Amino acid sequence: MAIRTISLVFLMLCGNNTLAVELRAAPANTSSMSSPHNSAACLFVLPANIAESARCSTTWFPTDYTDSKSRSAISLHAVTVTGTHSSNTATILLDGGPGGSGNAVLHLLTDTELTQGLLALGDIVVLAQRGTRFSSQPLDCSGSHEDCIRTLQQTGNIESFTTENSARDIISFADDASYTGIRILAYSYGTRLALQIASQAPDRVLSMALDSVIPLKTNHQDLRGIDDALVALDRACDNSGDCKAHVPDSVIESFLIALASLEQRPIVVPGALGSIRLTPQVFVERVVNGIQAGNTLKYMPRFIAEISSSRVGLISRDLLNGPGIGVSSGSGDLAVGLLMAVNCSDIPNVYDHRIEQTIDNLQSHTSDERAMAGTEILRKLLTDSVREQGSRCDTLPGRDTPVLAAATDPSRLFDGPTLLLSGEFDPIAPLENATQVQQQLGQNSQSLLFPAISHAVAFESGCARAMITSFFKDAKVRLEQGCIDDMQIDFPAGNGFMVTR
Repeated sequence: MAIRTISLVFLMLCGNNTLAVELRAAPANTSSMSSPHNSAACLFVLPANIAESARCSTTWFPTDYTDSKSRSAISLHAVTVTGTHSSNTATILLDGGPGGSGNAVLHLLTDTELTQGLLALGDIVVLAQRGTRFSSQPLDCSGSHEDCIRTLQQTGNIESFTTENSARDIISFADDASYTGIRILAYSYGTRLALQIASQAPDRVLSMALDSVIPLKTNHQDLRGIDDALVALDRACDNSGDCKAHVPDSVIESFLIALASLEQRPIVVPGALGSIRLTPQVFVERVVNGIQAGNTLKYMPRFIAEISSSRVGLISRDLLNGPGIGVSSGSGDLAVGLLMAVNCSDIPNVYDHRIEQTIDNLQSHTSDERAMAGTEILRKLLTDSVREQGSRCDTLPGRDTPVLAAATDPSRLFDGPTLLLSGEFDPIAPLENATQVQQQLGQNSQSLLFPAISHAVAFESGCARAMITSFFKDAKVRLEQGCIDDMQIDFPAGNGFMVTR
């Protein structure tokens, strides 16, 4: 797969990018409506432990919920796993992205304990979001972001691909299935969708478990947690003899010095897929990808130190040329056009970000002149990247379409039981996000920080999955948190790169 550099604001595409999924062709587009629900062969990749009890279907939804006279419709693929006990409730699993097909979140069901716990409460449902590859109108793009924007500009109903409408789809699906209550398990962008569902239908939602929280109306594509992630990584490395043996200096200062050095002289790294030219932008992209991926997090201090000293060792070569932190043109499972459309519709002002807070935090951890120069380079990279996103969004039709009042009114958010999970090293959805959302929820919410983990906590931690299972079973019971206390990151002592899962 070709490796290319992409804009920072579109770095975090699908929440967790370490899952291997089988790719299948998207369903053909159709313009005619048949019955609202049709049984269908499964397009999702079903874990073996649920394959026999799962049934797939195609459901039609209005393209535009505000136009009752319109006959335009969009079909979405769904998989329902029948519960083991009679119940009129379901657990809805929400994928990340925006643009995740649903395959990634279905992978959570390979955890038998989690699956059995959820099925004991009712059905489990994954509904492909509108615009993903399992819908009748997938918003897929190829080529540059400029090419993708031109494609979206020619899409007549682009203003209908919003988080608000995806929430309506899920509520409508629950209505048609006669579910009187739903639980929601979501990660990354899916948590934003979950909050929108809860704000639209608070009486329908029984409880929510939100993993790697993305608040409503917050630009989560601007690396809002990169500073906290680097601070946490520096602290963890400083407490590890194996890490300090190879990273004698501060991880934060090494990162910033590397930026300043690469600005003066980019490093060219040869590899089997071709040479990679490490500029400051490419370096930041690779660091963020490496931190947020569970299988490469522990190698990042070594990678940062090697680039900082301009010595490309085994760690750097393996990470840059292997399956670790490359930036690919897409896995085929992500609808990149939907990523752009939803982000542009969700964020009224994409220039509203926390770049200055990021820079101030990093500057407070260094006095080195070269590192200070690196903070200015990072400031420019982040600012230019967010401005690029804003410029692209401003060219899309429907940019000025009013958003739902509930989406921006904290008093109308959910007040039922909610479990918020954050990873200590998450550069995309830091603990700050969960804190912000918790302030908009009722007294029944609780927030947990998981050490040694970055993005998509439940994918990386059996401890987190066990807590989610217990929480959904009885949200009033105090969660046993002993397994969190035992979590720590183990840095490699050797010189090679090895993926262990």
